[in-house]
Amino acid sequence: MKTTIDIPDALAVRAKRFVASGGPGTTLRDLVIAGLEAELNRRERPARVDFNWVTQDGQGLAQPQASTTDRPGGTP
Repeated sequence: MKTTIDIPDALAVRAKRFVASGGPGTTLRDLVIAGLEAELNRRERPARVDFNWVTQDGQGLAQPQASTTDRPGGTP
């Protein structure tokens, strides 16, 4: 499929220089296809959620010790 897009002049110059300095078989078409595929793959991946369980010395969360004074009226 052929299509026309407008890109910033500076980006076009960078792309043309890259293609000119590349090895055999490097074309602007190949560069655009590779870039589009990479960006679409990146955007289509589900977002990674960083999550860490919080523990205390590997023993989980410490429970406070209950005492008779913790209850209303201080009765057991």
